[in-house]
Amino acid sequence: MKIKFKRLSKRFYIIIIIVCVLLIIFFIKGKIKYNFLSSIFSSLQKSISEKIFYIKDSLTASNYIKDTGKLVNDLKKRYIFLVNENQILKAENEKLKRLLKLTDDNKSKKFIKCYANVIGANEDGFIFSYLIDRGEKDNIKVGDGVVSKDGVVGVIQKVFPDTSVVLLLTDVKCRISVRIERNRKTGVLTGAGYNLCELEYIPKEEDVIIGDLLITSGLSSSFPAGLSVGRIISAEKKTDKLTMDIKVRPLVNVADIQEVYIVSGYIK
Repeated sequence: MKIKFKRLSKRFYIIIIIVCVLLIIFFIKGKIKYNFLSSIFSSLQKSISEKIFYIKDSLTASNYIKDTGKLVNDLKKRYIFLVNENQILKAENEKLKRLLKLTDDNKSKKFIKCYANVIGANEDGFIFSYLIDRGEKDNIKVGDGVVSKDGVVGVIQKVFPDTSVVLLLTDVKCRISVRIERNRKTGVLTGAGYNLCELEYIPKEEDVIIGDLLITSGLSSSFPAGLSVGRIISAEKKTDKLTMDIKVRPLVNVADIQEVYIVSGYIK
């Protein structure tokens, strides 16, 4: 009996040992399996998170690019506006300088009614009249004289409430009383076409020299005396006429007038 019991005890112990070993192996395998699954799920979670963050960052970057593009366009528009505004201010500044020069150089300040800007011209191919931005509201009258920094421009032909039409001295309908500065001989200046005039009523026996300066005579209500008008460029004495044919070049360039001042031959 004792021998049999000992054999059973040994078998029991062996069984217990085997069971323990199996349990240990089972737990070890389970842990390995759990770690393996955990690793798979962790990698999957990381990959999904990276994708989500990538999409989120892409959307954020896209919105940022759109906002940046809009900002750049707004800045471009603002820059163009500022450039144009700067050009306008520079033009206004230059205009003010020219107007101040008109005042400083003008010898007949007391005869000035106002200053004006040229805002239009006739459209028949040649410039024989200008439109200025002064009218009845500025006490402009038909027949008033118009002068620029270079000399006489013409006379007021028509007057409207806010604007007036200037008939240039080169128009055949314009007639201005002038005199030769050197010898004080008086005549009438009439228009003869583009940038050219004629001096009438100067007798053949008078002393006329090419280059003589013509000035306003002061004998009309349009201009005070002494304003520069033009220079004689030719003088012919024809046998069948009592007067000379005299050509005059105006001192002003009728195609390049921007600012003028309006004068009257009478003191205000």
